[in-house]
Amino acid sequence: MMSFQPDYRHFADVMKNKRPVRLPLYEHIVSAAVMEKIMPPENYLAMVRAAQDLRQEERV
Repeated sequence: MMSFQPDYRHFADVMKNKRPVRLPLYEHIVSAAVMEKIMPPENYLAMVRAAQDLRQEERV
């Protein structure tokens, strides 16, 4: 089995809207304020409720 070798070029291709050879591993961090502006209200509210439900389950 081949070991993982990080390669910034995969991420650079994605940033240029090119299809990378393989999907790069990175995290999407978008603030709630931005998501509220770009998402339809019903989708945003559903996401907020789902996050609240998850937090509630973690407390139990």
